[in-house]
Amino acid sequence: MQKKWIVFLLSLSFLFFSCDNEEDPISENNESESEAIFKDAMYMNAEINSHMGMGLSAFAGSGGRLAENDVFCGSLDFSFQPSFAIELDFGAGCAGADGKNRKGKIKFTTSGEFGEEGFSFILTYDGFSVDGNQLSGSVSSSGYLTNSEGNFEYTLTFTDMLLTLAEDSSTIAYSGSHTYEWVEGYGSEDPATSVFKVTGSSSGITRKGIEYNSEITTPYMVKSACYGSGIFYPVSGQASITPVGAQAFTVDFGEGSCDKKVTIEAGALTYEVDLP
Repeated sequence: MQKKWIVFLLSLSFLFFSCDNEEDPISENNESESEAIFKDAMYMNAEINSHMGMGLSAFAGSGGRLAENDVFCGSLDFSFQPSFAIELDFGAGCAGADGKNRKGKIKFTTSGEFGEEGFSFILTYDGFSVDGNQLSGSVSSSGYLTNSEGNFEYTLTFTDMLLTLAEDSSTIAYSGSHTYEWVEGYGSEDPATSVFKVTGSSSGITRKGIEYNSEITTPYMVKSACYGSGIFYPVSGQASITPVGAQAFTVDFGEGSCDKKVTIEAGALTYEVDLP
């Protein structure tokens, strides 16, 4: 397992869900309602993405510690039976350079050899929380394949993801499937050179019980160079988000900069949002 394991950075598998509630939970897609739905979905996505970055750091780490210049804290442990696995242990809690306090464990279990077709992994959680918010569920990858462009391509599936918020015990649910094409940086010794093109759809339920579906309408571009700044969002691309029983709205991630700014269009409204 080499620094190429940068593949774990990928995850910006983004947003949104569906259901059959006959009630209209949103009377109109005004600015505050659209922003609240979007931020709940992105909170979950960014946290999962950060765990992909931890996987990279773990595989490149030595001496049972993550890299000293990494944005994360914690120790790591390797096992080789029945398959190669890494366990990130944050113990009773530690604060990373990104300012977030994490506790509990994250485990990556792999199958096959990285860099070869058929390689896959599963990410699971054990008593894991971030800033007191409990996270459960799993992330799995399909076997890696070489596509018609000669790039590695694989699909990440997010199953039964649930974030329980410490402030009021409300929950954010998330599931989905996104396909990643590794378009730049494969084979580089510098993990900050990787760029991924992401397509797919997802669904979920916000802390206020609003169910929604989302589809990436213009492929997301995800840059690993942004991770060192604690930014785990796409740098460009668009999504259409449809709350159940309400008007769809669109989200635009911009033109390629590592930032937390997005533009939302909801009906006649167009406005900028700063992500958490």
